[in-house]
Amino acid sequence: MQLTGDQFGRIHRAVERTFNRAELDRLLVERFGLSLEEFAGNVGLQEQITDVTRYFNRYSIAEDLVAALREARVKEADFTRVSDELKVIDISRTDLEVFVRDNASTFQDVTDFRTQLQIRENAVCRIETPNSSGTGVLIGDKRVLTSFHVISGHVAQDLSVGKGCKCIFGYKKSSGGHLVSLQEVTIKGVLVHSTIDPNDLIPDGVAMDVELLDYAVLELEYDIGTAPIVTGGDLRGHVRINPSCKTPAVNAPLVILQHPEAKPMKIDFGMAVATSGSRLRHSVSTLRGSSGAPVFDTDLNLVAIHQGGFDKTKVLDPYNNSIPLSLIIAHAASKQVVL
Repeated sequence: MQLTGDQFGRIHRAVERTFNRAELDRLLVERFGLSLEEFAGNVGLQEQITDVTRYFNRYSIAEDLVAALREARVKEADFTRVSDELKVIDISRTDLEVFVRDNASTFQDVTDFRTQLQIRENAVCRIETPNSSGTGVLIGDKRVLTSFHVISGHVAQDLSVGKGCKCIFGYKKSSGGHLVSLQEVTIKGVLVHSTIDPNDLIPDGVAMDVELLDYAVLELEYDIGTAPIVTGGDLRGHVRINPSCKTPAVNAPLVILQHPEAKPMKIDFGMAVATSGSRLRHSVSTLRGSSGAPVFDTDLNLVAIHQGGFDKTKVLDPYNNSIPLSLIIAHAASKQVVL
């Protein structure tokens, strides 16, 4: 894919603002095996940036360059904006604008909101086991929150996790089919969890027991939250939990970052539909593999994790369930784990 003239200019100016020569050279070497010296020799940095961008445009792989720049400088709005235009991640710009414009968000505009959403994308992972997949969110430097049923078949009595279970961060794909950089981390064990309520498996069932919340906090092999997303770039970070968070009210807008059917990350919008026992029902579109995905409000606060649901082949009124974060926090605290 190639950049338009306008996109070329925005990328060029953003690189000038956010990289020095050494930083850009390191990114190109680590990510693409290219050196700045291969582009216009020892001339000024502006000319080298022009040549680098032209190179990726010439071979129709501009989305690879933009994705790398975006990961290295996650707060630079132009990298995020052009990345969305190139569809590095599946998101509707119209839905995004409506979500921000029509709801009581603290963000001033779509660009501000989208930049902050990008920061949260970096904390979302695809969870992979030998026979299943799901979605999770980094809530500490080496802690991932997800649905317990995603991992339950591989958890031993001592809460260690079997081989082949891992979290994959950065699983995104451009419209040209190019995968963005991946970082895989082995899951060591489960810090705290709660099993599924049998009523969750019954169409129109109502789960009431606050001890059966179907969540797990996983411990990873190393602190990926304090590691850079790309060499020399910004740190990945994690989603911070508000200990006094509230369950969204009915009709409150919601956004979910997910890996449906183990596919690259997707962003979808919807709203809270109803409270049902210890569950929050919502209208955000999801699929198998989305279990454990983080649910955010209009201010991008983590408020729940998606659990599952029933489509129109099973119930008259299809619905999705999520587990309110406030209940998870309270349950974990009862087990002496502070989230």
